[in-house]
Amino acid sequence: MTQRMSLLSSDHQSYTEKKSNSALIYYVAGYVARKIISTNSCPQCAGCLCVSKAEASADAASYFTTHFDNGGLLYPSQNLSTAVKAMEDTFTGFFSRNKLHEASLVEFSSQLQTLSFPQLGCPQHEKAALASVVKFYVLLRFRFFIKGVNKEREARRERQKLLKLRRCH
Repeated sequence: MTQRMSLLSSDHQSYTEKKSNSALIYYVAGYVARKIISTNSCPQCAGCLCVSKAEASADAASYFTTHFDNGGLLYPSQNLSTAVKAMEDTFTGFFSRNKLHEASLVEFSSQLQTLSFPQLGCPQHEKAALASVVKFYVLLRFRFFIKGVNKEREARRERQKLLKLRRCH
């Protein structure tokens, strides 16, 4: 019986995965570009990380960023957008199947090592740029994920408190 259940669960694992909106991923990739460019003064690296608004308009995922752009947003290059999308897909897939626990960051990082990333900087800074992108994105994503988990936990506590109060009256 347990063997059959494990076969069923492995057979249906891919159906439980969540996916993120490509327009939001693109927007976040622009945010990542801004952060990395601010710490790296190499113009060639900047050219590898972002593109002009006109170039970005060819990408269907740029509509959200374009809509909210009042002149200060950066448009990520195809390579950066692809890298952030790969990390986001890995993140959402990982946490669709796993609960958050103390070793989650280490386990997730080991999954990231299986990904192949496009070039994200000039040949001289490529490794450092990739490391910066991965580090910044992963920490940013974990921060927002944990904030959401804490918000859900607090809402659940509040509901429990209200139920307890209703039972007392």
